[in-house]
Amino acid sequence: MIYLIQNDQEYDYDVRATALAFFERTKIVEVTKEEFEKQGWEKDDLLLTLVYTKNCIQGTLENKEGKIISEEIICDYSDHKNSRNAVCRFLYRLFEKFTGRSLPWGMLTGIRPTKIIMKWMEEEKDAKKLEQRFRETYLADAQKANLCRRVAQKEKVLLESRPFEKEYSLYIGIPFCPTTCLYCSFTSFPVARFGDRMDAYLDALYKELAFVAEHHRDKKLTTIYIGGGTPTALNEKALSRLMYMIHELFPVEETEEFTVESGRPDSITREKFCILKEAGVTIKGCSHITGGGFYENIPRMLPDGIRAEVKKDSYEVPALFKLMAKKGNIDEHMMYNTFNMGVGMILAVDPADADKTIEAIKSAGEDAFVIGQTVAGEKGVTLC
Repeated sequence: MIYLIQNDQEYDYDVRATALAFFERTKIVEVTKEEFEKQGWEKDDLLLTLVYTKNCIQGTLENKEGKIISEEIICDYSDHKNSRNAVCRFLYRLFEKFTGRSLPWGMLTGIRPTKIIMKWMEEEKDAKKLEQRFRETYLADAQKANLCRRVAQKEKVLLESRPFEKEYSLYIGIPFCPTTCLYCSFTSFPVARFGDRMDAYLDALYKELAFVAEHHRDKKLTTIYIGGGTPTALNEKALSRLMYMIHELFPVEETEEFTVESGRPDSITREKFCILKEAGVTIKGCSHITGGGFYENIPRMLPDGIRAEVKKDSYEVPALFKLMAKKGNIDEHMMYNTFNMGVGMILAVDPADADKTIEAIKSAGEDAFVIGQTVAGEKGVTLC
């Protein structure tokens, strides 16, 4: 339990988000000094005291054993965004000193950090200066700053290649989830408490989608992305209604991509997959080849009774892996059970769609090739 004493609630959200980044799943309860003194400490309790004065912030974090860490900084409250960042940096330093831990992404607790650097790129081109600013502003480590900058640069190239004045993308937010995840900064409401409002939400959503369709009738719809929340938290009836609405109002068959988030396994059913498939959403078997190589990762996308046959000579294994096997005296099975052998991702598609799948991947700047097939048999992988 973290007991919080503060003289101003202006930054309450930032306080709680930063605290939970260090103390996951810990309950935070705001109390007065008198209330806390009256009830006393439990074994693992922490007391966080924050005092906001005219031009500074003072903070103390302490536990029952007498460990106390204090911080104080000057803060200009006139710029709300900058003052929020200052408060988060202050809290991060306080928690970092108390726990002895640093977080790779620093004080960032939301999503899409590349948006930050992409904005900065409008006025700064130097990669090192961008990364340094990112580290100083958000206290992220060097590796994450470098990753964020590189991804942002790639996104910028892709975005600049699109004729935005002639096209648009459609994002549809579904604010329901099986439960609300601790880290999530999106608007979402647990189905158990708010599920009876699905129909009302879809009623309002239809009006908004109809307006968007009319407003953009002279532009090309390129992509549809349904996010959340968790879209598949909708029950079968509501999900089917949503798909019908989209097809009624938009030229779905002309889009380049139609994506529905289904990140919570506890929200997915066979019936929902059937609804999405019938609505024209392409569902692929997809395996990210990371640690565990081919033998452990490919079976994760296969149903029972299906086996993958991979042809080793279907592509050129990078020389690095050949060198590792030779110098390390590593047998073939171990290599394919540990490394990706030059294949970062494997997709399972209908054979009739193989050529157009490869064409689409190559047009996006990636190499692609057919490396095998699926056959009836015990779920697993055969290299041949």
